Amino acid sequence: GFEFSSRIAGLRAGFSFLVARQRPLAHFVLMARVVTMRSFAAIALASASARATRFPKPHFSVSAASATASSAGHTERLAWMASRLWQQVRPFASSATPVVRQASASDGAESLSTGPLSDRPPTWVRESGMPPEEYWETLVDAEGTLDLLGLTHGVHSRVLELGCGYGTFSVPVAQRAGEVLHSFDTDRAMVRRTQERAEAAGLDGRSLRLERRDVVASGYGVAEGSYDAALLFNILHCEDPVPMLRDAALALAPNGRLYAIHWRHDPSTPRGPPMDVRPRPGQIEEWALATGLLKTERGPIDCPPWHYGWVFTRL
Repeated sequence: GFEFSSRIAGLRAGFSFLVARQRPLAHFVLMARVVTMRSFAAIALASASARATRFPKPHFSVSAASATASSAGHTERLAWMASRLWQQVRPFASSATPVVRQASASDGAESLSTGPLSDRPPTWVRESGMPPEEYWETLVDAEGTLDLLGLTHGVHSRVLELGCGYGTFSVPVAQRAGEVLHSFDTDRAMVRRTQERAEAAGLDGRSLRLERRDVVASGYGVAEGSYDAALLFNILHCEDPVPMLRDAALALAPNGRLYAIHWRHDPSTPRGPPMDVRPRPGQIEEWALATGLLKTERGPIDCPPWHYGWVFTRL
């Protein structure tokens, strides 16, 4: 009874957490399924122990030991199911990560630089949770998208990226850049995963630099005009897209390019932010021009299977 009550209390706390951060109801449903499975596993284990105690002799030709083993088998299956469900919930847990986050003392143990702390309250990029990596990789064609945007091998030397994610775009962009891709993210797990993929691809810290930094609060921390390309991929549904575009543009040298992609403004897409915050192609162009630092080069560009893109040039 205590175990089950604890699960219910945890479920209530999880629901309060999701509501406070305006997460979709589907996230809570997944959490509830995990809690339920874990509770059933605990109940099955307790039941097995009770049977072993109450029926020490064979019962219906089944010994207490085999009954316990059978129940334990059910428990293992339930635990496995709970584990699988947890894999579905984990991406939504990381989606609550703020764009502005205080760096922890343990950051120094990583071979990654960390940006300065900020006194500003956290700013959240709404609806920016990542699905499981295997599923995410089916939703984008990274190499094809880069080709369509014109971000080909040797076109750029120094590239800036806000949000590395799983490294889906970071690794191929670093391979195409002449000197370095400098990528920023606040999610420790995403940075580490991108680092793993970069190492597997034979990239080192000179060609792909990963940094955990509070970019929205503190800027990129780079000299103005020190890069010739910047990437804003699937992030311009934020609350303040014009400042985000302006900060990236300031890092660009004259005639540098800013590349932006986003989910199509189509409710049939398998992922993407809600339609009420998802930008239409024309809105992204309006925001870019509103910075006073960019002009349109190309767009909108169809980027199958589910995205479109823009290319802007620094004035």
